Amino acid sequence: MKKHYVLFFLALIAAFIPAAADTYVVDIDDVSRVELDIDGTPVTGLKNGSNSIDMGSAKYLRVTAKKGVVFTDVTLIDTYNDNEEISWLNRVETADGLQYIDLHTNFPEDETFRIRTSGAEDVRTATLTVTVDDPSLVRLVRAHSDEPVELVAGKDNIIRFDPVTETPMTLTPTGEKPLYRITLNNKEIESNGYSYTIPAANGDRLAIEALFPDVDCSLTFKFQNDDALNFIKTINIDGKPFTDFASGKTTVKMGAGLEINGNTNLYEVTTFTINGKSVAYSNPFKFLIEGDTEISIAVKRYASFDMTVDVDDPARVHIYQGYSYNGNEYSLVAGENTVEVLRDTPIVSLVPAEGCYITSLTIGDYAYTREELQVSPVMVGSLKEGEVLKVTTGVIERDERFALYVSGLESAKDYFRLCRADRSEITGITDGYTLVDFYEGDNSFILTTGAPVASYVYLNGEQIEPEYPDAPNYRPVMANDDVLKVFFGERPESYNVTFDIVESAKGHYTLVHDLIAPVDATEIKVFESTEITLTPDVYTTMAVTLDGNPLEKGADGSYSFTVTSDSVLKVTSSESGIDSIGADSDSEAIYYDLTGRRISAPAPGVPAIRVVGGHASKIIR
Repeated sequence: MKKHYVLFFLALIAAFIPAAADTYVVDIDDVSRVELDIDGTPVTGLKNGSNSIDMGSAKYLRVTAKKGVVFTDVTLIDTYNDNEEISWLNRVETADGLQYIDLHTNFPEDETFRIRTSGAEDVRTATLTVTVDDPSLVRLVRAHSDEPVELVAGKDNIIRFDPVTETPMTLTPTGEKPLYRITLNNKEIESNGYSYTIPAANGDRLAIEALFPDVDCSLTFKFQNDDALNFIKTINIDGKPFTDFASGKTTVKMGAGLEINGNTNLYEVTTFTINGKSVAYSNPFKFLIEGDTEISIAVKRYASFDMTVDVDDPARVHIYQGYSYNGNEYSLVAGENTVEVLRDTPIVSLVPAEGCYITSLTIGDYAYTREELQVSPVMVGSLKEGEVLKVTTGVIERDERFALYVSGLESAKDYFRLCRADRSEITGITDGYTLVDFYEGDNSFILTTGAPVASYVYLNGEQIEPEYPDAPNYRPVMANDDVLKVFFGERPESYNVTFDIVESAKGHYTLVHDLIAPVDATEIKVFESTEITLTPDVYTTMAVTLDGNPLEKGADGSYSFTVTSDSVLKVTSSESGIDSIGADSDSEAIYYDLTGRRISAPAPGVPAIRVVGGHASKIIR
């Protein structure tokens, strides 16, 4: 009780003073047998005996036994309560064949952990004899282990185990079917669901019969009314279709797996019995044949009504009776269609076909909004007899584009996502620029940051706020040539870029920032790492400098640079690449390349200037 009061006062104190790092005390018998880590960082400098471990801000210390080692004792010793000892051995877990335990205490100044270990084989003083007909069908593991013991068919397998910590063992089938029969000391063990608990003791014998006997069993179906036969969608026996179920009878092997898939959307199962015993039907119904079996089925059809679905192009949209996941799709033609709707589920669901979208959807006087149509499936409920559902569709043409720039993605790669309004994710995003094609129906986009570092999001240079205060989600609405920027870690610096362009060059170039955003001012303010690109017209050559230094022309003929400070881009001269064009005669064709040099003939696919009789024209052969 005193400790509870201490905990209360500690909580009060913590509200007023900074938290200090905890120090855990761990007493280890042999540090060569274990590894300790805090949030994945190994703890070094350990010694046999008592170790004081600085936890920093962490609360959990993981102790992992090395391969071939097991814990024999994990105990919390409470010095505050007269050295009371509490065993934590039942908290030991196993992963990848290694035992581990996560230690935690709210009172590190009062409590010590005692860790004792042993070689696994040293403590395995008990034996269990196991026989099995097919080891590939079973998995037997000791307690506190996730590694199966090795078994061989047709012989006595002697399994050593620790009688204190490694029993009961667990036996599970490796496939979907249960095992035929399990006996421990000639006494049959029933499964507890899917697995078998084996309370092994020293000298016990475990017999595993995984295979069912090679025995033929009759399988009979009795359909109590006509609808019962219509209710059946498929019947599978050991995963293979059984199509002749209407005949009512067949022969299968003992241990065969039966699966019945019925149309539970149209029919209610009123009677379902196996060998005269009533059984609750669930869809699909799975059953193991263990002898001659007779299945009796009676159903009744749910009440329904008719309504009209008017669709412009049924190839662009899937329309389902009820919920789309049941797969009951209507077969429709363009125009009006009479469809059946179930009274207990008066719903139809709509899912656009690949590459398509729903333009409009009306039911009676209600028109669905664009936002309601963006996320599939679109469900229309509370339908009534005679109503008309009108659907128009379109084909997605992503003919607009925006630029996305991300900085520091490595620190947020497991958190960052950009999705369209329909929740489909845009993939292939890397640090730097990504051009994203879209159409208006993709708005508004869903941007998720959520990283453990700060994030700053800007649309066209203006910081945007999250959807909700302090949330990691943003809903930017994008337009053609927009720029969306995300910076993780540090807030970006801003710089001025000035454009000093000679009058003769104006009208003969394209100037953009961030790959696509047009520049129509003599000065702009942009973030660090912004890319500026000036592209002269094909007939124009320019002398371009950046802060007084010549700027190299790229292979595509453009001039580009990345902003790292206040900068001045200057164009000091501009002229046509062709000074004059003349003709040797009125009938002879003369060719020039786009720099004005005369050539004998243009290469295929390369633009050139063709002059005939004093008239020039641009050609591509």
